[in-house]
Formats: sequence, structure tokens, C-alpha cells
Amino acid sequence: MVEYSGEFYTLTTLDSFDSNLDPIVSDNWGAVADYDPAYNTYELSDHEYVVYKGRVFSPETDVNADIPQAGQHFVLHDPRNPNLKRHMVRLAVYELTKLIAPNNVSVVRIRDYEDSMKWLNDTVRLRLSPQILRKLDEIKKPVTDWQLATLQTDYNPHRNPWFI
Repeated sequence: MVEYSGEFYTLTTLDSFDSNLDPIVSDNWGAVADYDPAYNTYELSDHEYVVYKGRVFSPETDVNADIPQAGQHFVLHDPRNPNLKRHMVRLAVYELTKLIAPNNVSVVRIRDYEDSMKWLNDTVRLRLSPQILRKLDEIKKPVTDWQLATLQTDYNPHRNPWFI
């Protein structure tokens, strides 16, 4: 980044670079444009800069650029599983609390975190059912909660070969 004759320039390429040439005549330099709030497609790259009030800045995206709209950013009646949602919120709150004040994490937050981690581990090992609705098959037949690959035509616990 250089200032030459009151204008700012950035080095875009080092191919056949000659440091004795002016940025105006050299193909290795690119002029830095003034910031325009109406132009909202700035690239986030290593050589993209803007000039604002006589100073050079690297453009960044506005984290609040979108206006929240129902149906696009959030839904009114959240269709996700409430049990799974509850455990994910517990884990997120614990992680945020730990980042903000690592030496001052509430005992309740720690217990909620441990309970949620135990619930997730038990769910992964099929010790309990998360009761997440499954998709229906092609003939809209309801699918059972857990399925076994077996040749049995019915489920009779007294004739179950896997039951000990």
C-alpha cells in the first residue's frame, strides 16, 4: 500500500515488478477507490482496500447486513425436535459462558452441560431413542423408531433371536 500524488495504490502482482516505476505507469499497482456505501459487493481478498475520509481500510462484511425476515432467517413454529433443540441450547450456553468468564461458570450450567453430553452419548450408542421423526417411505408408510435388518416378519419378543 502506497500513497502517490495524493492517491492510494496497492500492489496486485509481483510479475516483472520494477520498484523504480511509478504506480501510475506500472501494471503491478492498482488504484484504491473511495468507499461507496451504495456499492455492496466488495471482495474480501488480501489486496482489496477502500479509502474513507483520507484513510485506507480493508472492507469487511456487516454482520447485521440482512434484515431478518420470517421464513428466510427464522420460522415462527420451529419444526426441529424440541428435545434436541434443548440440549443444543444447553451446550451453546455453556460454551458461551465458558468463553466470557471461564473461572465463573455456574454449577447449574456445568450440570446441564454434563447431562446433555450424557444424553448425546447415550443416543449415539442407541441406549435411548431421541424420538426424532423419520421421513416416510415412498408409499407414505410410517416408519418405526428403530429398525433392525432381520428376516423376521413380525416382532415377537419371545422368538427374537437377538434377545437374551
